[in-house]
Amino acid sequence: TNQTDAKGHADVSADLPEGSSPRPLEAKIVVNVAESGGRTVERIVTLPVKPKSAFIGVKKGFDSTFPPSGGGHFANWGVWGFYTSPVNPRQVVHNMEHGGVVIWWGPKVPASTVDKLQAFYNEKPDGMFGTPVTSIAGKSLGDKIALTSWSSLPGQYYAKGNDGIGHIAICPRFDEKAFRTFRDAYRGHGPESVPLSFDKPGMGP
Repeated sequence: TNQTDAKGHADVSADLPEGSSPRPLEAKIVVNVAESGGRTVERIVTLPVKPKSAFIGVKKGFDSTFPPSGGGHFANWGVWGFYTSPVNPRQVVHNMEHGGVVIWWGPKVPASTVDKLQAFYNEKPDGMFGTPVTSIAGKSLGDKIALTSWSSLPGQYYAKGNDGIGHIAICPRFDEKAFRTFRDAYRGHGPESVPLSFDKPGMGP
């Protein structure tokens, strides 16, 4: 179970298996950055990914969080890029397994904010993925933005049931400093350890 601090933030170190992830501290840094900027990160959670049984049809639903931050996914990942129409989340989860950081936004996010998200994506597009998300199992981001990633210690993925760690930040608005902190903490640290040079815009299965 996730614990919360006095400000209602999730304790990003709660219930993490020993030695499971090199990056829970970075999640706390994201929260600190957001606090200094006027609480532009509403909630951040770091937690173990449940055993994923790999593909849709084996296990219903998504593991861990909404939007997903790890778990069951399609065999083929999405072509890397920034999209204005929703990409199937089952593909996008596979992009995170490679080490991608995903920018998701709800249907009520203004177009002017989406333009800012695309400009942020364009700064360092390798290993980045942007997509709107409507709803999954009745859940929706509405007017919020989410950042997600999936990480694991090198050489430990699948070892002794270690399916890695999912990271998610839910944000009521765009904050350049907080978003950069999340991106730079997690991009390129996926369970499969795929080099960012293989995850450039336009690349796919």
